[in-house]
Amino acid sequence: WLATVMFAAGMGVRYLLRTIGRTPFRGDGGEERTRFALGSAGILVATLAYMLSPYLLDYSARISVILLPWAALPWLIALAAQSLRHGGWRYPAWFAFVVLLVGGINATALIMIGIGPLLWVAHAVWVDREATGRQALAAMARMGVLTLTTSLWWIGGLWAEGRYGLPVIRYTESYRTVAASSNAPEVLRGLGYWFFYGDDKLGPWIEPSVTYTTRGWVLALSYFLPIAAFASAALLRWRYRAYFIALIVFGTLTAVAAHPWDSPSGLGGVFKEFTRTDAGLALRSTPRAVPLIILGTAVFLGAGIDALGRRIPRLAWPAAAVACALILANMPPMWNGTMVAANLERPEQIPSYWNENAAYLDARGEGTRVLEIPGADFASYRWGNTVDPVLPGLMNRPYVARELFTWGSPPSANLINALDSRLHQETMDREALVPIAQLMGVGDINVRSDLQYERYRIARPRALWDLIRRTPGLGEPARFGPSDPPNLAGPEQPMLDEVEQGTPPTLEEPPRVAAFPVKDPLPIVRTVSADQPLLAAGDGEGLVDAASLNLINPRQAIFYSASLVGNQTAFDDVYGNGADLMVTDSNRKRSRRWGALRENTGYTERAGETPLAFDPTDQRLDVFPGAGDDFYTVTQQRGQPGSTVGAVATATGYGNPITYTPDDRPANALDGDPLTAWRVGAISNVQDEKLFIDLDKPVTTDHVNLLQPINLERTRWITKARLIFGEGETTSSIDVDLTDASRNEDASGQNVTFPSRTFTKLTIQVLETNLGNSTQFDGVSGVGFAEVRIPGVENEELVRVPTDLLDRAGPSSIDHRLSLVFTRQRSNPAEPVRTDEEVAMRRVFSLPTARAFSVGGTARLSAYLHDDVIDRFLGLPDAAAGGVTARADVHLPGNLEQRASAAIDGDPTTFWTSIYQNQTGHWLDYTTA
Repeated sequence: WLATVMFAAGMGVRYLLRTIGRTPFRGDGGEERTRFALGSAGILVATLAYMLSPYLLDYSARISVILLPWAALPWLIALAAQSLRHGGWRYPAWFAFVVLLVGGINATALIMIGIGPLLWVAHAVWVDREATGRQALAAMARMGVLTLTTSLWWIGGLWAEGRYGLPVIRYTESYRTVAASSNAPEVLRGLGYWFFYGDDKLGPWIEPSVTYTTRGWVLALSYFLPIAAFASAALLRWRYRAYFIALIVFGTLTAVAAHPWDSPSGLGGVFKEFTRTDAGLALRSTPRAVPLIILGTAVFLGAGIDALGRRIPRLAWPAAAVACALILANMPPMWNGTMVAANLERPEQIPSYWNENAAYLDARGEGTRVLEIPGADFASYRWGNTVDPVLPGLMNRPYVARELFTWGSPPSANLINALDSRLHQETMDREALVPIAQLMGVGDINVRSDLQYERYRIARPRALWDLIRRTPGLGEPARFGPSDPPNLAGPEQPMLDEVEQGTPPTLEEPPRVAAFPVKDPLPIVRTVSADQPLLAAGDGEGLVDAASLNLINPRQAIFYSASLVGNQTAFDDVYGNGADLMVTDSNRKRSRRWGALRENTGYTERAGETPLAFDPTDQRLDVFPGAGDDFYTVTQQRGQPGSTVGAVATATGYGNPITYTPDDRPANALDGDPLTAWRVGAISNVQDEKLFIDLDKPVTTDHVNLLQPINLERTRWITKARLIFGEGETTSSIDVDLTDASRNEDASGQNVTFPSRTFTKLTIQVLETNLGNSTQFDGVSGVGFAEVRIPGVENEELVRVPTDLLDRAGPSSIDHRLSLVFTRQRSNPAEPVRTDEEVAMRRVFSLPTARAFSVGGTARLSAYLHDDVIDRFLGLPDAAAGGVTARADVHLPGNLEQRASAAIDGDPTTFWTSIYQNQTGHWLDYTTA
């Protein structure tokens, strides 16, 4: 396949050069002959330089079909030239046929190479003057009509997907990601595509990237070839020189575009702003203009060899041989076995158990869907990486699963994300699984336990299997593939962490794949009664939470109140049929990223809050277009009861640039809890990050107290900060050095004193850290403040649930059953790098009429409690009651069983375990009666 594409690209260059350089003349005998602008040696060099460009490596590993526009570029330029020269419909038809062959793959790549034929038309009319404007318009009209007609099949599909499907361009790579690596030196050597430089826990995504970024001789050679081409362009006097220079210039300007992101050129700045629209964002993959550059440099290399051969004929073929050898040497993957990455190599035949699994599922009929869990960023199996999951290609039944980008409608994507994310973060209530599966028309739940779970940190096989095996409403599974040997993480990322240490060793090893039948499944296509529907304020997160409380009936019509925004008639119809009402604290107003299956939602924002700066990675799933803040769960920051002054905290950023960590939000700096904190800049630069505190009343003071984060491992902290009082023309500031006192574990903090002043706004700016002006931030912690203590200011953060449903229902809601469903946002305590987003549930809601409630819910012993407190809750007598008080300074995070009393309970199978690493200095303490 790759050889075919490369061969087509090379023959395209040959056809182009023989087409544009064709000059007819009569031989000595009067016969018709043709002279070409470039001789055979030059054409050979140009052909090899184009077809063996490193550009191949950007896409050959996983998405090689995007190389087709690259292969088509020289053909399209040549056919455009033929259309201008000969008129008629023949060559425009061939032009349209080539577009037909390579179209329907990636519109951006096709648009980018379309610059080449357009530049040829301009060159032919205004520079070479081999065609008139009328001839050019006629040829372009013929090519345009035929190309449009033969491309309608994929244009129609693209339009329908864009009109009715999820906006894929928003939820894949951002333009900031693309612009980060598309610099001029890289694109001129045929590279610059962001994916080429990426890696994950198992190594580089494209293995040859290591060669092209670390091997000195490869770096030198890959730059020497385009430099030689530029020298040739500068020295040659050639009829088509201006055209190929234009190709290089336009290709470079397009590919580089807004690099560098933070300070682009004037033209790049315009394009950067353009990418804030959907149309502009659709063109964000600017490095797909690199084929224009490659074609220009390849032709100039060939032209240089040809010119040398014309001046010194005996050197023509030796020089061509040297050039070809250098071109071949510039593609080490061609001859060192890395053209196809090792992490993509796998047996041609997939494991037989997958075929058996698919046959079993097919035999159970197409009336219901197959839900496959767990979701995965990409399908990376222990036996091989297929990028896409294999099951949909092996069976005919409808299929649903979560991937990095979820297909479907916004509400369906929202629901499957809500269900699957709980599996990875180990916050899933098993009672919710079957009702949601029935709601989605699922007849079988397929559990795949042969994934490389460590690659994307997804749900672990044994824990997930144990959860599903104990889920009510599922039948006995059909098992496929062995359970032995167990699916263990590879040596690159062994996953020997707190989660693994806390997993009971007695848990069953799952089979490679298993299909669990859903008892009493519902068909995909079905009707439900319009009487007594469920009208819910919330989204899919709220439905999953409600399902765990047995509040979701899959046979009941379910409506989101936010989906009825602006349609009072529809609301009255649903409400008037005796609707049950449910208000949840889901549908939160918050940021969202799509780079992982977990930690991808931000903190819950305030009503009316807007980001302080544009973040291209913040792309929210618009489940309810047109819905205002009344339809969302939002937060309120206010003074605590009895306090004199309240405040609102915001910041230039929080967490890290890859995932969202709402437990690092700015409000934590004012909540009075030293174990929560505002943190910013993990694995990135923190210079000039700011925390803003807006007070609701003026405060007069001569000091503030600053406490930096104390409860998580820190490799970086603030050593100098600027305090800015007020804003606008009335500001004043002081620079302060932060000492060890600001990081004391007793949480006393550092008092910063200054001449007394009155202010309503305090801004704290990060000036310096202990690491200085570092350029590498891998593995470096964020910085921030656990507490900013301003005299008289005591703050709390409340969560206000959606108000729209009960406001519209009014006092008549007393005639409808009403459920309020609230869930504390929490993290897995076995992952000590994170803290809980909410340490308590504080909800604000108003009822339109008084009514009585029953209250129920789920409570768990906190894994953060001290060992002796846990024993007391469990009723074990302490020393004062004639027993033993067992204490330890730490126990294995998230594991209540492995506490101090387990080491003296007389059972040798139970034990106390310290934290996973840094064991020295931890202690046990026992006090007897």
